[in-house]
Amino acid sequence: MKRVGIPPAHLCVCGDHAWAPVTKGYVTMVSAEDQALLAAGFWCAHLSTFGQVYAKRKVGGRGGKTVMLHRMVLGFSVPLVDHRSGVGLDNRRDNLRRATKGQNTVNTRKRRSQSGYIGVTRRSGPRGVRYVARISDPVCRHLGAFATAQDAACAYDEAARAAWGEFAALNLPDLDCRAVAEARVTNKREAA
Repeated sequence: MKRVGIPPAHLCVCGDHAWAPVTKGYVTMVSAEDQALLAAGFWCAHLSTFGQVYAKRKVGGRGGKTVMLHRMVLGFSVPLVDHRSGVGLDNRRDNLRRATKGQNTVNTRKRRSQSGYIGVTRRSGPRGVRYVARISDPVCRHLGAFATAQDAACAYDEAARAAWGEFAALNLPDLDCRAVAEARVTNKREAA
């Protein structure tokens, strides 16, 4: 089946970004200043081996080269591009950053354990149920055993921030774990 025409790129009402449909029912978006990139050709959804969806298209006709939208936005001189949000179809400039292969790998979506958090496992023992936090950076380090899964997740997040900085995939990115830990210590002291 031959495609008829290029789907139009739409500027969002907010004026902050533009979006266009891609194949397989997906939609991709770029910053408003990159709207012309969407209108330049027919974009397809590309499903990576890791389950991530990206926008791509062929340039140069038959036998041409496949280009990824995020590479076109930041420029082809950038060796690797990382999506801050982890959403491959969000190609707004503020969501894209240059990255090394290691940094890009760290920011991939991690499989969450039964505890619901990355790097946290539930253990039952003589002291009752405990949550154990571990991180691999690159060797596996034990971060401690905690009374709650949230405390263990905070320990993982602090270690991840220290190891990988802004590229760290966090359990609780909006929570100030240090403040929570300090409040817990203060409450214990007041109770004693």
